[in-house]
Amino acid sequence: MLLGLPEPTGEQAAVIAAPLEPLAVIADAGSGKSETMAARLVWLVANGMVAPERVLGLTFTRKAAAELGQRVRTRLAGLRRAGLAGGRH
Repeated sequence: MLLGLPEPTGEQAAVIAAPLEPLAVIADAGSGKSETMAARLVWLVANGMVAPERVLGLTFTRKAAAELGQRVRTRLAGLRRAGLAGGRH
């Protein structure tokens, strides 16, 4: 994978690349929800479907929100360095 991250499972990949419409994902603890959410946000930005400043990610704790934000920022920076951060950004 371009960013040096493990490949998502089939279920995670389906969520990451789902159509741009409301989506509910229900999964157990430790199933990779935060990782999948970060990958989905990066995928949407990288494919020019959303601008990064228009994204709101909600989690249950401030710690999880901070971790999610850091994951997304780090990955978007990596995509920008690779010249793959989408046409509008």
